[in-house]
Amino acid sequence: MSGSSPTSRPVDGVQKKSPSSPGREAVLSRIRAALRNASGTPLPEPPPLSSFAADRAELVRQLAENASRVDVEVHIAATIEDARATLQQWLTDVHASRFLYVPGPTLERLGISQISSSAPNPLFTNPADEEVRALLDCPVGVNEATAAISSTGTIIEASGQGRSRLISLLPPVHISVVTSERILPDLAAWVDRANLSEAFYRLSAFTLISGPSRTADIEQTLTRGVHGPGQMYMLVLDEMT
Repeated sequence: MSGSSPTSRPVDGVQKKSPSSPGREAVLSRIRAALRNASGTPLPEPPPLSSFAADRAELVRQLAENASRVDVEVHIAATIEDARATLQQWLTDVHASRFLYVPGPTLERLGISQISSSAPNPLFTNPADEEVRALLDCPVGVNEATAAISSTGTIIEASGQGRSRLISLLPPVHISVVTSERILPDLAAWVDRANLSEAFYRLSAFTLISGPSRTADIEQTLTRGVHGPGQMYMLVLDEMT
Protein backbone atom coordinates (compact mmCIF):
# COMPACT_ATOMS: atom_id res chain seq x y z
CA MET A 1 0.00 0.00 0.00
CA SER A 2 1.37 3.39 -0.97
CA GLY A 3 1.61 6.06 1.69
CA SER A 4 1.07 8.91 -0.71
CA SER A 5 -2.10 11.00 -0.32
CA PRO A 6 -4.84 10.45 -2.90
CA THR A 7 -5.07 12.99 -5.67
CA SER A 8 -8.30 15.01 -5.82
CA ARG A 9 -10.44 14.41 -8.85
CA PRO A 10 -13.48 16.27 -10.13
CA VAL A 11 -16.71 14.48 -9.41
CA ASP A 12 -18.34 13.15 -12.55
CA GLY A 13 -21.42 15.06 -13.71
CA VAL A 14 -20.66 18.23 -11.72
CA GLN A 15 -19.94 21.27 -13.81
CA LYS A 16 -17.76 24.11 -12.71
CA LYS A 17 -19.67 27.26 -11.87
CA SER A 18 -19.32 29.76 -14.64
CA PRO A 19 -18.44 33.32 -13.70
CA SER A 20 -21.28 35.83 -13.47
CA SER A 21 -21.97 37.94 -16.52
CA PRO A 22 -21.13 41.66 -16.33
CA GLY A 23 -24.80 42.55 -16.69
CA ARG A 24 -25.83 40.36 -13.79
CA GLU A 25 -23.07 41.75 -11.57
CA ALA A 26 -24.15 45.29 -12.43
CA VAL A 27 -27.73 44.56 -11.39
CA LEU A 28 -26.62 42.89 -8.15
CA SER A 29 -24.30 45.80 -7.42
CA ARG A 30 -27.17 48.27 -7.71
CA ILE A 31 -29.33 46.11 -5.43
CA ARG A 32 -26.59 45.93 -2.79
CA ALA A 33 -26.12 49.68 -2.95
CA ALA A 34 -29.83 50.26 -2.53
CA LEU A 35 -29.97 47.93 0.48
CA ARG A 36 -27.09 49.81 2.11
CA ASN A 37 -28.97 53.07 1.72
CA ALA A 38 -30.69 53.40 5.10
CA SER A 39 -32.60 56.47 3.99
CA GLY A 40 -34.41 54.76 1.13
CA THR A 41 -37.44 56.24 -0.54
CA PRO A 42 -40.44 55.78 1.78
CA LEU A 43 -43.49 53.99 0.45
CA PRO A 44 -46.49 56.23 -0.21
CA GLU A 45 -49.31 56.15 2.29
CA PRO A 46 -52.26 54.01 1.09
CA PRO A 47 -55.42 55.95 0.33
CA PRO A 48 -58.03 55.85 3.08
CA LEU A 49 -60.87 53.39 2.72
CA SER A 50 -64.16 54.77 1.40
CA SER A 51 -62.34 57.82 0.05
CA PHE A 52 -64.69 58.29 -2.90
CA ALA A 53 -67.49 60.81 -2.92
CA ALA A 54 -70.50 59.66 -0.91
CA ASP A 55 -72.99 62.07 -2.51
CA ARG A 56 -75.73 59.93 -4.08
CA ALA A 57 -75.81 61.80 -7.40
CA GLU A 58 -72.03 61.50 -7.68
CA LEU A 59 -72.15 57.78 -6.86
CA VAL A 60 -74.70 57.23 -9.63
CA ARG A 61 -72.52 59.14 -12.08
CA GLN A 62 -69.37 57.25 -11.08
CA LEU A 63 -71.11 53.88 -11.32
CA ALA A 64 -72.42 54.60 -14.81
CA GLU A 65 -69.05 55.93 -16.00
CA ASN A 66 -66.96 53.06 -14.62
CA ALA A 67 -69.40 50.37 -15.71
CA SER A 68 -69.34 51.79 -19.24
CA ARG A 69 -65.56 51.47 -19.23
CA VAL A 70 -65.88 47.69 -18.81
CA ASP A 71 -68.38 47.39 -21.70
CA VAL A 72 -71.62 47.50 -19.72
CA GLU A 73 -74.52 49.34 -21.33
CA VAL A 74 -75.94 51.56 -18.60
CA HIS A 75 -79.18 53.51 -18.38
CA ILE A 76 -80.16 55.75 -15.47
CA ALA A 77 -83.94 55.91 -15.11
CA ALA A 78 -85.62 58.56 -12.98
CA THR A 79 -89.03 56.88 -13.08
CA ILE A 80 -90.48 53.38 -13.10
CA GLU A 81 -92.03 54.11 -16.51
CA ASP A 82 -88.64 55.04 -17.95
CA ALA A 83 -87.04 51.92 -16.45
CA ARG A 84 -89.77 49.66 -17.83
CA ALA A 85 -89.51 51.16 -21.32
CA THR A 86 -85.70 50.74 -21.27
CA LEU A 87 -85.97 47.12 -20.20
CA GLN A 88 -88.44 46.43 -23.00
CA GLN A 89 -86.15 48.14 -25.51
CA TRP A 90 -83.10 46.13 -24.44
CA LEU A 91 -85.00 42.87 -24.77
CA THR A 92 -86.12 43.92 -28.24
CA ASP A 93 -82.57 44.91 -29.22
CA VAL A 94 -81.16 41.47 -28.34
CA HIS A 95 -84.10 39.74 -30.08
CA ALA A 96 -85.10 37.88 -26.92
CA SER A 97 -88.25 35.87 -27.48
CA ARG A 98 -88.27 35.10 -23.75
CA PHE A 99 -86.21 35.62 -20.61
CA LEU A 100 -85.85 34.31 -17.08
CA TYR A 101 -85.82 36.45 -13.95
CA VAL A 102 -85.50 36.05 -10.19
CA PRO A 103 -88.56 37.65 -8.57
CA GLY A 104 -87.83 40.67 -6.39
CA PRO A 105 -89.53 43.85 -5.15
CA THR A 106 -87.95 46.21 -7.68
CA LEU A 107 -88.71 43.90 -10.60
CA GLU A 108 -92.28 43.60 -9.39
CA ARG A 109 -92.56 47.40 -9.41
CA LEU A 110 -91.26 47.33 -12.98
CA GLY A 111 -94.09 44.98 -13.90
CA ILE A 112 -91.60 42.34 -14.99
CA SER A 113 -94.25 39.70 -15.57
CA GLN A 114 -96.08 41.95 -18.05
CA ILE A 115 -93.11 42.99 -20.17
CA SER A 116 -94.64 42.90 -23.64
CA SER A 117 -91.55 42.61 -25.84
CA SER A 118 -90.91 38.96 -24.89
CA ALA A 119 -92.19 36.12 -22.73
CA PRO A 120 -91.02 36.48 -19.11
CA ASN A 121 -90.67 33.42 -16.89
CA PRO A 122 -89.81 33.54 -13.18
CA LEU A 123 -86.94 31.28 -12.17
CA PHE A 124 -87.48 28.99 -9.23
CA THR A 125 -84.66 26.94 -7.77
CA ASN A 126 -86.42 23.56 -7.39
CA PRO A 127 -85.71 21.09 -8.80
CA ALA A 128 -82.12 22.07 -9.51
CA ASP A 129 -81.68 20.06 -12.71
CA GLU A 130 -84.71 21.74 -14.31
CA GLU A 131 -83.33 25.15 -13.30
CA VAL A 132 -80.03 24.50 -15.05
CA ARG A 133 -81.72 23.21 -18.21
CA ALA A 134 -83.98 26.27 -18.31
CA LEU A 135 -81.08 28.68 -17.91
CA LEU A 136 -78.92 26.93 -20.51
CA ASP A 137 -81.74 27.29 -23.01
CA CYS A 138 -82.62 30.90 -22.18
CA PRO A 139 -81.11 33.90 -24.01
CA VAL A 140 -81.49 36.49 -21.22
CA GLY A 141 -81.33 36.51 -17.42
CA VAL A 142 -82.69 39.45 -15.39
CA ASN A 143 -81.90 39.99 -11.73
CA GLU A 144 -81.86 42.63 -9.01
CA ALA A 145 -78.47 43.70 -7.69
CA THR A 146 -77.93 43.52 -3.95
CA ALA A 147 -75.48 46.41 -4.23
CA ALA A 148 -73.22 48.23 -6.68
CA ILE A 149 -69.70 49.63 -6.28
CA SER A 150 -69.28 52.98 -7.99
CA SER A 151 -65.47 53.05 -7.98
CA THR A 152 -65.21 49.94 -10.20
CA GLY A 153 -68.61 49.74 -11.92
CA THR A 154 -69.20 46.41 -10.16
CA ILE A 155 -72.56 44.92 -9.26
CA ILE A 156 -73.02 42.51 -6.37
CA GLU A 157 -75.73 39.87 -6.55
CA ALA A 158 -76.65 37.67 -3.61
CA SER A 159 -77.66 34.04 -4.01
CA GLY A 160 -79.43 31.65 -1.70
CA GLN A 161 -82.80 30.01 -1.30
CA GLY A 162 -84.98 31.34 -4.12
CA ARG A 163 -82.15 33.46 -5.56
CA SER A 164 -80.21 31.41 -8.11
CA ARG A 165 -76.57 32.40 -8.70
CA LEU A 166 -76.79 30.93 -12.21
CA ILE A 167 -79.14 33.66 -13.44
CA SER A 168 -76.09 35.92 -13.95
CA LEU A 169 -73.75 33.18 -15.23
CA LEU A 170 -75.48 30.94 -17.78
CA PRO A 171 -77.62 33.10 -20.12
CA PRO A 172 -75.53 34.88 -22.80
CA VAL A 173 -77.15 38.23 -21.93
CA HIS A 174 -77.41 39.49 -18.35
CA ILE A 175 -79.50 42.48 -17.23
CA SER A 176 -79.04 43.74 -13.69
CA VAL A 177 -81.36 46.24 -12.03
CA VAL A 178 -80.02 48.33 -9.15
CA THR A 179 -81.66 51.11 -7.16
CA SER A 180 -79.55 54.18 -6.42
CA GLU A 181 -79.74 53.78 -2.63
CA ARG A 182 -77.82 50.50 -3.00
CA ILE A 183 -74.82 52.14 -4.66
CA LEU A 184 -71.77 52.36 -2.42
CA PRO A 185 -68.42 54.09 -3.06
CA ASP A 186 -66.12 51.06 -2.69
CA LEU A 187 -65.87 47.48 -1.52
CA ALA A 188 -64.91 48.47 2.03
CA ALA A 189 -68.13 50.45 2.41
CA TRP A 190 -70.15 47.47 1.19
CA VAL A 191 -68.41 45.03 3.54
CA ASP A 192 -69.07 47.44 6.41
CA ARG A 193 -72.76 47.68 5.53
CA ALA A 194 -73.41 44.09 4.49
CA ASN A 195 -72.73 42.53 7.91
CA LEU A 196 -71.45 39.37 6.25
CA SER A 197 -71.24 37.29 9.41
CA GLU A 198 -75.03 37.43 9.62
CA ALA A 199 -75.75 37.58 5.89
CA PHE A 200 -74.35 34.10 5.26
CA TYR A 201 -76.89 32.59 7.64
CA ARG A 202 -79.48 33.53 5.01
CA LEU A 203 -77.41 33.51 1.81
CA SER A 204 -74.99 31.09 0.17
CA ALA A 205 -72.79 33.44 -1.87
CA PHE A 206 -72.24 36.90 -3.30
CA THR A 207 -71.24 37.27 -6.96
CA LEU A 208 -69.24 40.35 -7.92
CA ILE A 209 -69.56 41.18 -11.61
CA SER A 210 -67.53 43.81 -13.46
CA GLY A 211 -68.62 43.72 -17.09
CA PRO A 212 -69.16 40.84 -19.50
CA SER A 213 -67.20 37.61 -19.20
CA ARG A 214 -63.69 37.84 -20.67
CA THR A 215 -60.94 35.31 -21.18
CA ALA A 216 -57.69 35.21 -23.17
CA ASP A 217 -55.69 32.24 -24.42
CA ILE A 218 -51.91 31.93 -24.32
CA GLU A 219 -51.64 34.22 -27.36
CA GLN A 220 -53.57 36.92 -25.49
CA THR A 221 -56.54 36.82 -27.83
CA LEU A 222 -59.42 38.30 -25.84
CA THR A 223 -62.74 36.49 -26.14
CA ARG A 224 -66.01 37.45 -24.52
CA GLY A 225 -68.78 35.21 -23.29
CA VAL A 226 -66.82 31.99 -22.78
CA HIS A 227 -67.30 31.61 -19.03
CA GLY A 228 -70.37 33.80 -18.61
CA PRO A 229 -72.56 36.37 -20.37
CA GLY A 230 -71.02 38.08 -23.38
CA GLN A 231 -73.36 41.07 -23.06
CA MET A 232 -74.29 42.96 -19.92
CA TYR A 233 -76.78 45.72 -19.20
CA MET A 234 -77.22 47.75 -16.02
CA LEU A 235 -80.47 49.55 -15.29
CA VAL A 236 -80.06 52.11 -12.49
CA LEU A 237 -83.34 53.23 -10.96
CA ASP A 238 -82.73 56.67 -9.46
CA GLU A 239 -86.14 57.99 -8.46
CA MET A 240 -84.72 60.59 -6.05
CA THR A 241 -83.40 62.91 -8.74
